[in-house]
Amino acid sequence: MKFILTSELNKLAKKLRFLGYNSTVSRSLSSHTTIRIAIKEERILLTRSVKLAKDKRCFTRILLVDDEPADQLRYLFHELKLNHDNIFTRCPDCNSELQNIPVEKVGITLPAKVLANYSEFKVCRKCGKYYWKGTHYEKTLALAQDYMKS
Repeated sequence: MKFILTSELNKLAKKLRFLGYNSTVSRSLSSHTTIRIAIKEERILLTRSVKLAKDKRCFTRILLVDDEPADQLRYLFHELKLNHDNIFTRCPDCNSELQNIPVEKVGITLPAKVLANYSEFKVCRKCGKYYWKGTHYEKTLALAQDYMKS
C-alpha cells in the first residue's frame, strides 16, 4: 500500500513511513499533478482538502477530518486495516528504504550510550541518518498494536 499525502499531512507521512508504508508528500505540487501521481503510481491520496477529495477522476482517496496525526493514523488503521509488519524499514524523513548496517561501520557517528545499549542499526543511504530500535521504535510499535485492537 502506497500513499501520496497533501503537504499539511507531513507529520502523518512520517508516522506512516516509520511503520513501513511508502508515503510521499506532494509539496508545492498542483492538485492536478498530485492526482496524476496518485493515479500513475497507484497511490492512495490522503488529504484534508474537501475539493481534492471530491475530484471526479478515478483514484482512491481518503478525506481526513481529524486535526491530530495520531487521530488520523488511528482512523487509517481502522479504515485500511494497516499493520506494523514492516515497521522500521523506511526512513521517516525521506521515505527511502533503510538498510541494515553492522555496528562496526556505525563507528563513532553515534553517541557512546547508544552504541553501548543497542546492537542493531539501520542507515538511510539517501540522507545518511542512522536508526536503532530505541524508545521511539517501542512507542510506535505499542501505538500501532493499540490501534490494531480498536
